[in-house]
Amino acid sequence: MAKKTTTTNLKKEIRKRYEYGEGLIDLAIEYKVNYGTLRNLASHEKWEKGIVKDIVRAKEIFEAADKTLKEREAIKEEYKLLTKDLRNYAIDKATGRQVLSGDRYTSPVNKSTEEAFLKRVTAIDVLYKLDKDLHSIYSDKELLEMKQETAKYEKLKKELDEKQHAKLLD
Repeated sequence: MAKKTTTTNLKKEIRKRYEYGEGLIDLAIEYKVNYGTLRNLASHEKWEKGIVKDIVRAKEIFEAADKTLKEREAIKEEYKLLTKDLRNYAIDKATGRQVLSGDRYTSPVNKSTEEAFLKRVTAIDVLYKLDKDLHSIYSDKELLEMKQETAKYEKLKKELDEKQHAKLLD
């Protein structure tokens, strides 16, 4: 009686599905191949279960992180442009190099223009704070503080682990 062998195409298909995360037992039943044969193939040819799924997941995470970074940078650039425009407007309307101040303008037209300008500045400030919270936009100083806090937390965690390990040994 001839021994039933698995073809190369069948092995490739089974390997692909195994590396996507399916179990050998399920594949053995579906393809009517001995489980031991598949297990031996997997160990000899160094198949890794779910490796493709892990790679795809990592790729998706990196792509999402890149997209988020680009969005943050776009938001920062928008606010830089708005700030630059407001600053230029204020300098143009001010006397000399001074920014608008309520004391220098007495006519109703100038006062209403100044009030509108100040309201716009306040609105942009509020929107920036909202976007900053929504999109996790941090300044360099805030990032440094967060890293310092993280380092302190890791140090405390390590000390606690060492204390617990010492108690277990006693």
